[in-house]
Amino acid sequence: MSRVPFAQLKEESERLVTNIIEESLSDATYQEDRVESWCSNIPQAIIRNLHEFNKGFKFCATCVITRKNSSSLHINSTCLWNPSLDGFIVVKWENATMHCIINVFAIALYHKFLIKIALISFNNYEL
Repeated sequence: MSRVPFAQLKEESERLVTNIIEESLSDATYQEDRVESWCSNIPQAIIRNLHEFNKGFKFCATCVITRKNSSSLHINSTCLWNPSLDGFIVVKWENATMHCIINVFAIALYHKFLIKIALISFNNYEL
């Protein structure tokens, strides 16, 4: 598995996410009956493309789409991780009728580390 820190992939990942949002929403106007579909399809496309881009991470993506008006929106996310390898991006996009906010979390896969933990757990297991 890749030991490349997500920080080195952040810029390219942000471009990829922005492109996916624009492909999905650039010609769209806010329509409440389409939001659920967009909020499902956009993160799926992001995960699929990020995984092809780098298989050394597990990815989690969230999508919030809201009508553009004078109301406010507050979002917070928290994750426990290894800051030297893992990371996240937030991509904010808008057009005349809506806001789209994407959060992507990238958790590095620790193949050797997980095998070691599994072996320790197995050796400590009592019948």
